[in-house]
Amino acid sequence: MSFLNYTQAEMETIHIVSIIAINLTLIFSIIVILLTLREWQISRKTKHSMSIVRWFPFFVSIGHVIFGIFHQTDHIYSLIHSHIPTESLCTVLAFFTGFGFLTSMAWVLTSCVFLYFMLYDNVPYFGRWNLRLFLINMFVPILFSLLPFAFEGGYGNTYNLFCYSENRGWTIFANIITPFGMFALIVFFSGLCVNKLKYTVPNATLKQNDHFVRGLGGFVLLYGFNYLFYAITFSLLVSGTIVSFWIMAIAMFAINCGK
Repeated sequence: MSFLNYTQAEMETIHIVSIIAINLTLIFSIIVILLTLREWQISRKTKHSMSIVRWFPFFVSIGHVIFGIFHQTDHIYSLIHSHIPTESLCTVLAFFTGFGFLTSMAWVLTSCVFLYFMLYDNVPYFGRWNLRLFLINMFVPILFSLLPFAFEGGYGNTYNLFCYSENRGWTIFANIITPFGMFALIVFFSGLCVNKLKYTVPNATLKQNDHFVRGLGGFVLLYGFNYLFYAITFSLLVSGTIVSFWIMAIAMFAINCGK
């Protein structure tokens, strides 16, 4: 893949900004994980089982932690050695970076669908399907993470900045088109939720789970801004606009601080 005309100093800046951004989002994800585990511990003491839907933010955050750890390792290696990792290491880092990203995406989509059904008083009962739902949301990301191996180039050097895919078309689809699409979809579901809450009388299911529904809806909407700014920053990164990358990175920090 062609080399963008970044100076060494600019490339180091990109790595540093990326590492800071990743660590900020990791902190919030870990907080969500700890809060969910605390709720689970309380439910065990009170002998009330936790519905799988209450684990949705937990699974989203787990996916984000996987993404953050491997993508950050990539940037740290490149910052220290002034070049991306070796081919085999680069493939491993790229695969798990993509897997983590897609795992969080799968659970965000699941959350959106659940919110839609709950608001229209038709909550899907998973029951014995809990494990199957979990396996589906793990298997599908693995399947999509394997797709780059089917394309020319597979996983490897992306613009000499980090490890992902050497296939330009797949890189643009996965890092620009898909995140923009995810943000649009989340906004669409959020619009349906707002319309339901504003113009109709809340149904019994919604009243019973009001606090959780609003909390999950807010979490999904705020998390959606990750996709928006990820797509924008990657677009600007590819275009070679280092100043714009800085501006959008700072905006991304601000969004995540409210997460």
